Amino acid sequence: KPPTAAEDFPPSPGRKELSCVEVVQSRIPFFKKIIRVFGVSSDSYPGVREKFEPVPKPPPPPPSKFFLQINDGSSISSLMVVIDSAVVPVSAGHVLPTGTCILAQGVLEKSSSHGKQAIELKVEKILHIGTVEPDTYPLSRKRLPLDSLRDYPHIRPRTTTVASITRIRDTLDFAAHTFFHNHGFLHVQVPIITTIDSEGFSEKFQVTTSKKWGLGSGSDADVRHETVKAEQHIEARDKSKLGTGVKPEVKEDFFGRQSYLSVSGRLHLESYACALGNVYSFGPRFRAEKTGSIKQVAEMWVVEVEIAFSQLEVILRYLLSSCIICKT
Repeated sequence: KPPTAAEDFPPSPGRKELSCVEVVQSRIPFFKKIIRVFGVSSDSYPGVREKFEPVPKPPPPPPSKFFLQINDGSSISSLMVVIDSAVVPVSAGHVLPTGTCILAQGVLEKSSSHGKQAIELKVEKILHIGTVEPDTYPLSRKRLPLDSLRDYPHIRPRTTTVASITRIRDTLDFAAHTFFHNHGFLHVQVPIITTIDSEGFSEKFQVTTSKKWGLGSGSDADVRHETVKAEQHIEARDKSKLGTGVKPEVKEDFFGRQSYLSVSGRLHLESYACALGNVYSFGPRFRAEKTGSIKQVAEMWVVEVEIAFSQLEVILRYLLSSCIICKT
């Protein structure tokens, strides 16, 4: 029996079979020579590599710090809050816009910067973030006219101007009540809606539930205006028939007679003073006077005092005491 090829060349004991990947890798130099013969550079094919290397990942962004000015309304001053993104992972778009609500937990430390802030809060954990839309949030602008704040009554107290005025008014109210209480005055709440005119010459705001006073707008406004003028003429004629000081009843109205916003509470205080002694009132008063001055307001808060059976020297003594308290 003639020997076969396998018997003539037996496999060496240390040799093993090659895989397809190893065979391809061993032929790479040969493929490079063929590419150079045809005049094609291997640089034209960046995807062809001698070894299968993994794609490197981009390095992480360096940590950054955010400095926030927050205010919870307890003081006019703000608190500096320092957020390190290495400790608390948060993006600038969530915490930097004005009006963002943040609930954070951290450590109070002495401020590292030499500024107005004596202490600062280094955040260790953020519990809640309420984001806002900077494009639509009105207070995102640096300076907002005071007249524009009337269109945003829900966020108006957040401004420094309105917050400061509110604190000043609170201090003045407390000082006024404290002064009268220490001097034996009794605080009386007079009605805001009344049927009397304490001064007799001031323009008053009339309060009514009758629909005939609603002029509205549109094509029917002129007709309604003429109707109101005619009714006012009839009312004035009836008043002249009834005599001076007597007002006709308005049966269609809720109050049954003409009612106004209070111009002054002095007539009510006079009756209380004759019965209880020294009294005062502190509340809103309204005047419908149309003037060109911006200092004239329709609503104002007024302190009104009535002292019965007193001489001029007593009143001057009270005035002097109140001036001394306001000065101190």
